[in-house]
Amino acid sequence: MEQEKRVLIRKQFEISSNKDKKNVILYLLDMGYDNKDLTEILGVNAKKIYNIKRQQLISCLYKCFQDNITICGEDAGLHLLVSFHFDLPITLNLMEYGIAAEFARNYSLSSTSYNNHLIIGFAGLRLQEIETGINQLYLALKPYIQNRT
Repeated sequence: MEQEKRVLIRKQFEISSNKDKKNVILYLLDMGYDNKDLTEILGVNAKKIYNIKRQQLISCLYKCFQDNITICGEDAGLHLLVSFHFDLPITLNLMEYGIAAEFARNYSLSSTSYNNHLIIGFAGLRLQEIETGINQLYLALKPYIQNRT
């Protein structure tokens, strides 16, 4: 990245209010800057960036799935564990929908535990990718929501 551009962004960031700083971070994330760039340019720690991404993920999940989910351990780190209030078929392949989420049952010692839970990572995603991914997830799971008992 050009040095002049970094200096310009840094100056804008330093004169902004806290609310504006968050908007600058959101804007830069949407523009494709990664966590390393933001840390270098703005002096923002990665924790703040991941928190923004986590909030975006949670917001998108509730917007799409509403009361059909429970988020477990939302402050756990770079992944969320999402419990769905409807049955997810064992044969469901999310990669067919372009979704890289993991079934929690793959990591469970019990064969029946966590059948309706997904582990969703977000650290390497841009905000728009988070929104697009959750919309894709919703489309993939929509038939099972409608069959909810």
